[in-house]
Amino acid sequence: MNLISLTRFFSTLVFIALFNLQGCYEQTTPGANDAITDSGNNTGAGADDASSAGSSNQPSDDSDNTANTSPANQTEAGSGNTATTSSGQQSNTAPGHTSNSGAGASTSTDSAAKASNMNSPTAIPQRDSVTISLHPMSQAVAPTTSFTLNVSATGNKTLRYQWRKNGRVIRNAVRASYTVASATAADAGRYEVIVISGQRIVMSRTAHITIEADRSASLSWAPPAKRADGTPLSEEEIAAYRIYHSNDDGSIGRDYEVDPSQQRFELDNLPRGAHHFAIATVDINGMESTLSAVVTKRIL
Repeated sequence: MNLISLTRFFSTLVFIALFNLQGCYEQTTPGANDAITDSGNNTGAGADDASSAGSSNQPSDDSDNTANTSPANQTEAGSGNTATTSSGQQSNTAPGHTSNSGAGASTSTDSAAKASNMNSPTAIPQRDSVTISLHPMSQAVAPTTSFTLNVSATGNKTLRYQWRKNGRVIRNAVRASYTVASATAADAGRYEVIVISGQRIVMSRTAHITIEADRSASLSWAPPAKRADGTPLSEEEIAAYRIYHSNDDGSIGRDYEVDPSQQRFELDNLPRGAHHFAIATVDINGMESTLSAVVTKRIL
């Protein structure tokens, strides 16, 4: 509340009063033309490149030393070459032509080939994310007192904040909390905060701030130092101060007597409307001064 001077000169006493309003793996398999390798030193080759099996075209007896690394149903050229089946058995077909046979014919994959063909994993891009765990809370605030709005959020990127009031950006309100040091009626409204993590934007729930009605009046004054005729007036000659209170519709008309050692008076729980106050000084002889200037406090 603002301090308002109440000063009035009167006929007998001089009186001064003051009023105080406050964020894949890929595996390749051998091709159709890949070589079949026999660990017993038989190697499939070109048409004239017969190896250790010789021209007798006899099947190989070493079934344990033949490894088939080719896909199923591959054929090999060359006289005397032996073909292996997927079950490890060998058979000869027409001279110079061998083939894989047997009910178990299928693509055979060597485990070592698997390991050698593993590629490095590919990183999967992570989406920006943000989650609000604590939203700002609605509050009823008394005039001139402070209030703070808070938000708590997590995200996979650095978080940024922007507070808004009634849908409009509040300048420099870019932290996880927003504080008003001394509330006035203008601070009432709807508040929310935008939380940003990378490209992800999330808005909090709305908090409503209401300013409680100020139903008090505070009067203050300074003792008069002289009488109306200019002669000095000591504080020992002041017996009391008398405060007069009224309102527009006339439903209030009262006065309050205040001890001369006090220069302040408080009134609370005043009803809505305009309230008018004036003060006078009473000396030890019972003489009352004329009233000071009237001051008004409006209760909304």
